[in-house]
Amino acid sequence: MVSVCMVCYNHAAYVGEAISSVLQQTLEDFELHILDNGSTDETLSVIKNFTDERITVDALEENVHSTCAANILLQRARGKYVAFICSDDAWMSDKLAQ
Repeated sequence: MVSVCMVCYNHAAYVGEAISSVLQQTLEDFELHILDNGSTDETLSVIKNFTDERITVDALEENVHSTCAANILLQRARGKYVAFICSDDAWMSDKLAQ
């Protein structure tokens, strides 16, 4: 299994596409851990629109350094491999299969 980790901060306009690109992977054996890093826009609302059972979502009340947020996600990762995706990025459908 691959653990995909995504830290989000004020990317309501982009995060939906990023999540969708992970969910559309040809390799389906993954978990997606998302951490909202104290966003002040609608980022968390966009994230919560996704109901895939492979997704776990947590939210911090206040923004912390991105490295600290990434470390929180690494502690939750259970996969043999870990892949990070930025919340304003989108993957090709075979990214995890490579």
